[in-house]
Amino acid sequence: MSGISNGLTYAQVNVTVDYICSSIQGCQVCSNNSTTSTLQCQQCFTSAFTNLSLLYQHQCLSSCPLTTYSNGLKCMDCPALCQQCNSTACLLCNNSYLLYNGSCLTSCPAPLVANATHCMQVPVVCPTNCANCPLDNVCLACDSPYLLLSNSCLSSCPPNYKPNNLMLTCEVFIPPAETSYFPFPFLIASTLLTIALVFIKCWDRRSLVMGNLIAFFSIVEVGSMIMTLVYTF
Repeated sequence: MSGISNGLTYAQVNVTVDYICSSIQGCQVCSNNSTTSTLQCQQCFTSAFTNLSLLYQHQCLSSCPLTTYSNGLKCMDCPALCQQCNSTACLLCNNSYLLYNGSCLTSCPAPLVANATHCMQVPVVCPTNCANCPLDNVCLACDSPYLLLSNSCLSSCPPNYKPNNLMLTCEVFIPPAETSYFPFPFLIASTLLTIALVFIKCWDRRSLVMGNLIAFFSIVEVGSMIMTLVYTF
């Protein structure tokens, strides 16, 4: 027993008669191709009736063949050159082709390299004890407690460098600038005052100038000591 609606023939279940669609195994809905005068399946029985529930090229299959993917109850073709795929991208290319961003290429774009079936980034060679290296032998940060200097991670800083333990780096050590202390003004003043004191003492022992010069001489000496300490430290 069978029914025809809008040019489609529906096979009836649980009826012991020949069905028009029965020539296509697992087919539930089929139509007649006017050009070839052959039946073509349009819909397969669901898995409740048979395991041949996936439609592909007017045939009912239990699983989608290679180069296709399942989309509901139908098998859809993968893109050209693709062997395995899903609804959004290729997962595996045909032999001699390389997978890159869901597409199949004959060669990888720079700077990628081929790795059997796909394109991949060139493995980065990090310096020893390096925590962050975007390029070969280019280190941006070291594992603690190592210190970074010129793309290398060191256990201690070399001469003329000092450690920055917060940034884990070696920094150039700049010693404090040496300031030359010029004692000549104080030395000349002290010498002149000494000569003046001797002269005055010999000329007039009662002169008040002597006391004033001694006081001034003391101030100069104190200033000399203060300047010495400032330039020393």
